[in-house]
Amino acid sequence: MIDENNLKTAVEEEQGTGNISFNVWKSYFLAGKNVLLLVLLLIVLVTSQVIISGNDYFVNYWTQQEALRSNNQPTRFTENESLYIYGALICLVILVNCSYFFYLFFF
Repeated sequence: MIDENNLKTAVEEEQGTGNISFNVWKSYFLAGKNVLLLVLLLIVLVTSQVIISGNDYFVNYWTQQEALRSNNQPTRFTENESLYIYGALICLVILVNCSYFFYLFFF
């Protein structure tokens, strides 16, 4: 039978405190691939976020334009142009995310 005191001692772990040195971070990020691929991944992630945020912004703008259109006021884009822009943004999101997954699986 296991004694409770022995069980507590076996389960306890040590926890480090303090700062992590630059060399540890460097070795962590370079453990998988070289610097070029790490930079490429960062560019893909930032580009993806910019496109997704731009898509959200355009949907907001499009909604405002439709509100103007419903009040018979002039708008900058026609309904079809807005659909084309939205479709192009969605295609960009898919393309960038596919490149990200390609990076993860093949590099």
